[in-house]
Amino acid sequence: MLLSIVVPVYNSEMYIIECLDSILDQLLYNTEVIIINDASTDKSLSLIKDCINSLDEEKRKLIRLVSLEENRGVGFARMHAIKICNGDYICSIDPDDVVSRQFIKNIMIILQDYKPDIVQFQISRFYKKPRDGELLSNNFLEAGMHLMQTKTRQRFYEQSFWSFCTRIIRKELLSNIDLSILRNCEDVYALPLIFLKSQNIYILDECYYYYRLNKKSLSKNNNLTHVKNQTESYKYILDRYLNYIEKDPQLFYALIPIFRSYLNFCLIHHDSNYAKLEYSYYNEKINKSYNSNKIFNKLSHNLFIIFGLPSLYLLRFISR
Repeated sequence: MLLSIVVPVYNSEMYIIECLDSILDQLLYNTEVIIINDASTDKSLSLIKDCINSLDEEKRKLIRLVSLEENRGVGFARMHAIKICNGDYICSIDPDDVVSRQFIKNIMIILQDYKPDIVQFQISRFYKKPRDGELLSNNFLEAGMHLMQTKTRQRFYEQSFWSFCTRIIRKELLSNIDLSILRNCEDVYALPLIFLKSQNIYILDECYYYYRLNKKSLSKNNNLTHVKNQTESYKYILDRYLNYIEKDPQLFYALIPIFRSYLNFCLIHHDSNYAKLEYSYYNEKINKSYNSNKIFNKLSHNLFIIFGLPSLYLLRFISR
């Protein structure tokens, strides 16, 4: 039972050592770390090499460092790691985040004892110190093993908390899911498809992942290149899911939250006219490809189905 830990890295010199320290200190014989340097232009690569070289020989054997010749984005980096990893299970850790010191030990116990398709745990957001973080995730299932039945899967889709970093995934569930074309939102694209394939999930109430909120990542969100990549990624995902729901109608419960997320992104990073045009374009396609009277458990999704874009304006006003 081998766990492959994937760390995609691009220009992360400020935090990569703290990230790796949180992982490498707890490595076990049945774990491996695959670090994909996505053509970083800062000191990330040299820092990673120094960190690996400082370890004893046994730990160095558990680490693979791969450097890409050109920057291809996190989707390509993760896809490359999946292709070369040896693990039965895969998890992904972003280079500016850290994990709990009990992460690997406790996760391996769950994998060995229960052999679930997916393990899901809590995530906390912090600015300076992990212990001062704010819990982000909200499990609707009790701790323990659960069958992935239709209603349960729908609840996950409606919750739409799509992050590779909060889950351990059986590698075979990633087969035939190509992330390489996506520079952003690869987890939004892949995770509903992974949940569709899965038979069960193990829920952990403990927080094992600490997501760093830093000024650099905040400024990146307003970067024109980032906005362009995010927009293209969302459009690619929506186009693909319009085809998927014809074969798997259950994915409609994932499509609507993704569509809502894209329109909210448009309202923030484009303008209301752009959002209106995108709503009209995709809403027409959704109605043509899938006529449904399905009811969501989440009120905001039902309001969106009935009232469309104005419901998002209303929810944004209420949340202020």
